[in-house]
Amino acid sequence: MSPGPHTPGPHTPGALQTLWLNFTTQVFQSVGLGYGKADPDIMKRRPRRSDEPLLSGRALGWLSLVGLIMGLVTLVVIWWADRQYGVDVARTMGLTAFSIANLAFSLTVRSDLRSVFSLETFGDRRFVVTTGMSVVAIVLATELGLFQRILNTTTLSLGQWAVCLLAGLVVVIPTELRKIVLRNRAERAPSEGRAS
Repeated sequence: MSPGPHTPGPHTPGALQTLWLNFTTQVFQSVGLGYGKADPDIMKRRPRRSDEPLLSGRALGWLSLVGLIMGLVTLVVIWWADRQYGVDVARTMGLTAFSIANLAFSLTVRSDLRSVFSLETFGDRRFVVTTGMSVVAIVLATELGLFQRILNTTTLSLGQWAVCLLAGLVVVIPTELRKIVLRNRAERAPSEGRAS
């Protein structure tokens, strides 16, 4: 018996969809982050020791937590959409929500301390261009017939896009909370140094 449109269980994005995300949204945002303007406060930080790993245990833990949040939110979207619309829409919504989450996370990592809601987030022309390229890639994956056939996606309604957008933006909440904690620590550090 072949599975029907409302077969229970998550239907994760396929290999071509994963490759599409990796070679579009993730690459575009990596280029924007890697070749964009550096954080203006970077020279105020203590330099990393030469024997220190590029990613500390704390940084790896944080990235693992963010990845877990993004993955869980994506699976919830797929599960919900499968029950509402069927497997094709569910898979498309999962890909779209996860792509938006990747895009949103790249916006949050522009600065360790500055909020993503500051105007400086979009102060780098190269980063804005690569972000625009990512948005176009996300939309084309679901709305252009050629990519729908290649990626096995389907057109989404405005309501479905809204669900994907909200789900993708969930990643902003923990990153902003973390930045509040880091800003408070940074503000306390100079005053503690003066007191001693």
